[in-house]
Amino acid sequence: MPAPVLGPAFEDAAMPRHCASSKALVGDRPLIARLKAMHQKASRALILGQGSIAWTQCLEAIQYCNILKLTDEYGEQQARQLCCRLWILYICVLSSMTEVAEEDGKLQLKHRPKAMVDDLEPPRLPTTVRQVWDLIMDAFGGYAGNVDSEVLVPTVLLCLKLRDAKTARNIVEAWLATLSDDTMYLLQSHSSDGHIGGAERQRQQTMAQASYLRVCELYTLHILPQLGDLPSAYDFLSMTTAVPMSAKNEFTRRLDTLRTPAPAAKKKKKKTKH
Repeated sequence: MPAPVLGPAFEDAAMPRHCASSKALVGDRPLIARLKAMHQKASRALILGQGSIAWTQCLEAIQYCNILKLTDEYGEQQARQLCCRLWILYICVLSSMTEVAEEDGKLQLKHRPKAMVDDLEPPRLPTTVRQVWDLIMDAFGGYAGNVDSEVLVPTVLLCLKLRDAKTARNIVEAWLATLSDDTMYLLQSHSSDGHIGGAERQRQQTMAQASYLRVCELYTLHILPQLGDLPSAYDFLSMTTAVPMSAKNEFTRRLDTLRTPAPAAKKKKKKTKH
């Protein structure tokens, strides 16, 4: 299984010649063109507050967002770009339409003024972020470590919004445990190593390290503290070999602040004039 490309990346690329095959068509349009059109329509609808239209477009698009099938048609790089862009939009649309229910971790529609939304009721909303994550994993080959971090991060943020730190923890720990050897090599290598090789490899390394740090920040400074498990956060930072020492020190300092909050400054009493 190819390693995920970690980091922000959707750049329009020229369509390969083999994309004109019959199995790469939706209706009478090439699949890649159709997916981009659905993304554009959903993005516009989201901006205009038309949540149901945006959601319907996302639901249609993700039916085709399977990394393995798209790689056969368009190559790994463009397949990942398409999948990441569409899944990120899916999560953004979902987050915009939902709020935490009475039971933490459950999704429910926001109560919005009728004049601000379209008349349609959005179909087939998932009820938990766990359901969303399972769909994403299926789209990226069936295991957590193959999901790009740019999709993982908004999924975790949605968990935190819904007060579901337990699911966020499970998702991040599964992702950390199943990262590919190639990704771990990128994370643990240093730019001074002469054997990294090539500008493209250096770019991948920079993106991988930056996005990995963002995941570690969410895990140690937000998820575990919300669960009251600061010891696990300290243990993770002491054991990981992929976080630079400067970042470890910064995360540890912030953990110390969470463990021992600074005392509130005492207000000075104003002297009364006699």
